[in-house]
Amino acid sequence: MLFVVITWAQHFVPVWLEYTDDPFNPHTFLVFSAIMNGSDLESGDEIGIFDGDDCVGASILEEEISAENFLEIVSSEIVDEIPGFTIGNEISYRFWDSSEQTEIGDVSSNYFQGDEIFTFLGSSFIGLSGEGSCLDFDLDGVCDIDDLDDDNDGIVDSEDCAPLYELASEVDCCGVCGGDNSSCGNCCGMPFGDDCSSVCEIDEMGVCCMIDEMDECGICFGDNSFCFNCEPPFIDVDGHCLHQGDIDALQDLIDNSMNSGYDFGCQYPNDPYCASPNLTMDQVGNWHWVVINGESFEFANDSGVVDPLELGLQEWTDGRLTSLMCGAYIYCQLSGELPGSLSNLTEIEVLRLEVNYFTGYVPESICELENINFDDYLSFDLSYNELCPPYPDCISENSVQYMEVSNCLNGDVNQDGFINIMDIVQIIDAILNNIEIQGADVNEDGFINVIDVVTLVSAILNG
Repeated sequence: MLFVVITWAQHFVPVWLEYTDDPFNPHTFLVFSAIMNGSDLESGDEIGIFDGDDCVGASILEEEISAENFLEIVSSEIVDEIPGFTIGNEISYRFWDSSEQTEIGDVSSNYFQGDEIFTFLGSSFIGLSGEGSCLDFDLDGVCDIDDLDDDNDGIVDSEDCAPLYELASEVDCCGVCGGDNSSCGNCCGMPFGDDCSSVCEIDEMGVCCMIDEMDECGICFGDNSFCFNCEPPFIDVDGHCLHQGDIDALQDLIDNSMNSGYDFGCQYPNDPYCASPNLTMDQVGNWHWVVINGESFEFANDSGVVDPLELGLQEWTDGRLTSLMCGAYIYCQLSGELPGSLSNLTEIEVLRLEVNYFTGYVPESICELENINFDDYLSFDLSYNELCPPYPDCISENSVQYMEVSNCLNGDVNQDGFINIMDIVQIIDAILNNIEIQGADVNEDGFINVIDVVTLVSAILNG
């Protein structure tokens, strides 16, 4: 589409040209049709834009105006001592017939777009006719005001985004009349489909992503937690409602391992296999898995820290942990003390923690796990650790085989690594209050009594 911008005409002279060549806050007019006495204006004819009696813009035609050859006229707003149009005033038009040397003041206007009064930096898309003739853009003998399809493109003007341009009738996905979607893209920067469909969406947080990158809550890169409502004691963990107590027990296993300071004697300390717990469980693509209600998931996220759902092989049913395998050939490399919170796992049926580096004593509360068959080492196993005897009565010998007990101090009741008066105090307290304390049966006769106190005192005195 060609715009013709003409230098100022000879007959119509804008009032502001005496002061400046630069229009102030211009209101611009694009004339697509100008008819005088039933014929198009010709080269040399002029069009003037008026605010009352003041000419505020004008142009002279160098060639005939058409739908592909608009005429641009610029007007200037009044400013200080420089005259011009006044915002809000009515716009009027005049023709100059150069061949007849006649000014025509009876010019009607047809606005197809833009403002019909002078506005700040406004624009108007207009057709003009003088001497009582009507505008007939497509020259079909029907005045535009009565013609339902002014450009004869088969689209009625009310549904045509460019009613005076036969090559454009619809707005594309970018809002461009007659466009081909090339001037914009969806939020991912990709072009729209012909039907304005998009493979990208913006979520309610204002984040853009591919549709298949949205979670079930419609959140980009989400974990379904935005729309999950878990009833206590269940909490949302990566989009799943899981029991708080079970998650706490897993976290305690991790925390105790991280705080144990266990020395693996590795040649390369940065090797993930040298960490407790084993950091390979946090690496995306590892072979560990978690089954929740029969569906397998991988929760590894390369965060540099092992999270509860990254620990070993797990099975969950209805939000409860039913199986935890962190034993042989799984290489969890857990260490430190067994946490008392293991008793939280009230629905667990399989607890395999063999071949790790646990130290200290097995908590008596582990016997509270009623769904475990402690006589079946395939269901429960603590073998190949560094756990000190005595072991809880519920545990069979098959589950505590091959223990490394060389570092166990019989009589270290408070498990501080030393045998001293503090241990004697705790044994006496256990006797007086008739409570069981692991490691208090110093002589291992099955009873906690004064004989254990005497034995411990002798051990302290004899070094």
